[in-house]
Amino acid sequence: MSLALSPAERDALERWITHLGALKGRAPNTLTAYRRDATGFLDFLARHNGGPMGLQPLADPPQSDLRAWMAQE
Repeated sequence: MSLALSPAERDALERWITHLGALKGRAPNTLTAYRRDATGFLDFLARHNGGPMGLQPLADPPQSDLRAWMAQE
C-alpha cells in the first residue's frame, strides 16, 4: 500500500482513532483494524482520484467510490 495520504488526512485519522479509544473504550485490536481499514480507504481514494483529496470530499464520498473500493478489496 502506498499510503498516499495528505497531512490533513493523517491528522484527522489520528484524531478519530484517539477519540474512539478515549471516549468509546474500544479494544486496541479494534482500533488497529479501524486504522488499517480507514487508511486503506483513504489510500484507495487518493489513487482512484489521482492524489490526496483533503478532508472535504470525505464528508460524503460518492457511492461509486465506496463500491469501487469494496470491489478492489
